[in-house]
Amino acid sequence: MTLSFPQAVRTVLPILKNDVRDQSDGRTQQNVRTPSKKRPRICLIGATHYVNDERMLFHEAIPLASRYNVEVAGIGESIATTKRNQVRVISFRRSSKATHLKLLLQMFLYLRSRQFDIIHCFDLDALIVAIFAKSFSKRKKQKIIYDAHEHFPSLIADYINVGKTLSAKLESFVDLLESSCASCCAGFVAVNDYLFRKFSVFGKPIVLVRNLPELSWFDLNKSRIRS
Repeated sequence: MTLSFPQAVRTVLPILKNDVRDQSDGRTQQNVRTPSKKRPRICLIGATHYVNDERMLFHEAIPLASRYNVEVAGIGESIATTKRNQVRVISFRRSSKATHLKLLLQMFLYLRSRQFDIIHCFDLDALIVAIFAKSFSKRKKQKIIYDAHEHFPSLIADYINVGKTLSAKLESFVDLLESSCASCCAGFVAVNDYLFRKFSVFGKPIVLVRNLPELSWFDLNKSRIRS
């Protein structure tokens, strides 16, 4: 099924229902005011995505901000922290392939220091970092969500560019690595039917959120399309 992202969140995140809550839950004695439930803290992170990425920030982070404390972490022009539509945006600078490992280390330290309830990863690099960060986290029930909206094994093989024969072997290795990392996830978001089927085998909550414009876009641009 294809869902909007707010609908997808309501489908994927019920796993948190009993894991993320205020410690005062259940205290309903007379004349005692029951504190409101603590809003789960979510980080949407992409090690190869810019912080203003359409899917990461606008389609997912901003809709989530009405119900959760949301942060977005990704690549920017400089190291900075800003706020956009109730979303805390943290940008890390990556200038070359050589500094990518430095970027991953910075993101690891960031995730360790913030202690999120949910880490929503937008690429394989971020997923690996999140798994390492979780192993050091004080939150033992911390959840990791993988947003599979690219075929990262083939993308990474093309990016490194080691020749046709080695690229095929590298793609197979990365595919195995991705599957191993996916086994650590609590749920998935897929962008197409192929990736939906690929990650359905893990038996975790999964939803399909396509990269499509809102229907209102066609109404606003109907006259332009006809002309």
